[in-house]
Amino acid sequence: MISGRQFKKKGVYVGLVSAVVVLGALVAFAASKKSAPISYGIVGAGTGQLTDASCESIACDTNDTCACLTGTDPISNGYNLSFTLSIDETNSSVSTGGLRISNVGYCYPATGTAALVGSRNKAALTYNLSGLVCATLADTDVFSGTYVITGGEGKFATTSGVGSLNLSQALPSGVSQISLVGSVQP
Repeated sequence: MISGRQFKKKGVYVGLVSAVVVLGALVAFAASKKSAPISYGIVGAGTGQLTDASCESIACDTNDTCACLTGTDPISNGYNLSFTLSIDETNSSVSTGGLRISNVGYCYPATGTAALVGSRNKAALTYNLSGLVCATLADTDVFSGTYVITGGEGKFATTSGVGSLNLSQALPSGVSQISLVGSVQP
């Protein structure tokens, strides 16, 4: 088993190398005239926060109870991947429709947004997210879901794409890791 300190160093190194390759591929892709989609992946580690209130930017259904998970994970070259997830906790038990996958807790439906933001605070790409947030350890939650690219700016203005996004967040520290893989097309 790799200790947390070793894992963090190894994960950040791998994340930075992967992000540099990915960002280079995205820039080259945006400059090309090819219409075929290309694969890409982004990994990062950062911090976030879980609040027991609805997200300001995402409406919770009127009779439901929602929590808001937010975070920002630096990936490389001044880019950050920021996310906001609204977690619908209304059906929190098996008897009322909750999804129990382990003896640790339940899974909840979640929806939200993410943005790949550059050093000048411009959104290179924006995403819509949908999936499940599940408890895996006493103090760690994971989100497994899909995304659709909803827009971009500059050389990414006409980019579209789909893929999967996985993130983990340790509570209450807020330490998070994110992995996004998929395809993009101009």
